Amino acid sequence: MIIRALVILGFVTFPVGANDIQPAAMERPVPGRDGLVDLVCPLPGSSDRFVSQAFVVEFPQAQNFEVLVATRHGAGGLQALDNAACWIRGPSGETYSISDSRYSRSNATDDHDWQVIRTEQAFEPEVERLTLARVQVPLVDLPDIALVRQSRIPTACHVLAQTEIFHNDGSLFAHDCRTRPGLSGSPIMIAHDGANVVVGFHLGRVTQYSAGTSQQYGLARLIDAEIEQAIMDLASQAN
Repeated sequence: MIIRALVILGFVTFPVGANDIQPAAMERPVPGRDGLVDLVCPLPGSSDRFVSQAFVVEFPQAQNFEVLVATRHGAGGLQALDNAACWIRGPSGETYSISDSRYSRSNATDDHDWQVIRTEQAFEPEVERLTLARVQVPLVDLPDIALVRQSRIPTACHVLAQTEIFHNDGSLFAHDCRTRPGLSGSPIMIAHDGANVVVGFHLGRVTQYSAGTSQQYGLARLIDAEIEQAIMDLASQAN
């Protein structure tokens, strides 16, 4: 079986043998943890704020801005991000303004629950920038995955067979990673060629009912060409 992946860094398409894809490493420090930041947005009609995760995208050259991937509902609902009202909170608590964002123009359903954000300046101190990979493979054949979060060492988790219920939309997959509220946007990683790469991100949890029983599992979104194009658009318009 051949897996094909497109890595955002350098935008190079390359073939990857199945044996080259390994479970994401779980050592300390956790790879990717330092690439996580918070997206903070006011809740509509409330003084409360909605906090979700976003992760920083790697580029070949240094930039005077950052590009992040997050969920669309991280804006406080499935509406357009209010660039002026929301902000990014860095790993050390510092805040950064948002200059622009992109999101799916399609209906606000799970498969369109993503947004790409550009900040007004680069982060200081620097954060870890994560390499993205676009994979085309029967997802249930992937090895162990890892959902990276700021607060604890992740344990190995898996793509679930329930992914098959999303066969009409290849951008979604089910997983059994441990999650909690507030982890929307957390990157999901595998290891490729000795490095951990982001293949998707957590959206939330789904409850499936069948024959009087229920089962709950995580729902995630793959990195795909639509997200890749949004990253390219934001980066090119800033230069």
